[in-house]
Amino acid sequence: KSDTSATVEASRNFANKLWNATRFALMNLGGETPASLGEPDPAALQLADRWILSRLARVNRETAERYGNYGLGEAAKGLYEFAWNEVCDWYVELIKRRLNPGENPSVEALADQRTARQVLAKVLNALLVMLHPLMPHLSEELWHGLSGEPETTFLALQPWPELDRARLDDNLEASFAELIEAIRV
Repeated sequence: KSDTSATVEASRNFANKLWNATRFALMNLGGETPASLGEPDPAALQLADRWILSRLARVNRETAERYGNYGLGEAAKGLYEFAWNEVCDWYVELIKRRLNPGENPSVEALADQRTARQVLAKVLNALLVMLHPLMPHLSEELWHGLSGEPETTFLALQPWPELDRARLDDNLEASFAELIEAIRV
């Protein structure tokens, strides 16, 4: 019999999932950081990139509203679902091939790899900022690894991720939700 409550176990599993996603990113960003990678070219975004950036914009808006209304439980639930279900379970899986284009990749494959890296770094960076009020110690540690910022720079002092309303795409999100549901059945 375990003395660990289901809530503690779920929290531990979530922390482990975030840790592994960040490690995966660090192994695949080619030594670059969100700042050094910069913003992806909108014309270079693939469907999965546009979807995750739309989801990021929506979660950003919802989380800011929830924190503003002291809805910490709702904020935690929304961030948990976004991180676990969409970033880790779907987006990371969808970009693995793009991150590792193989031997002698073409110029196009290298450009696509950079776009996937840019989007992954952007999403993880924003996610860690949004999670920080709920998981300060873990998010701080992961953010330092991802950002390469010195220990004297604190995640708590970073600006809230800019809300990119132009990325919101209800139709694309609905189509992806249908696709994900069809695959899960």
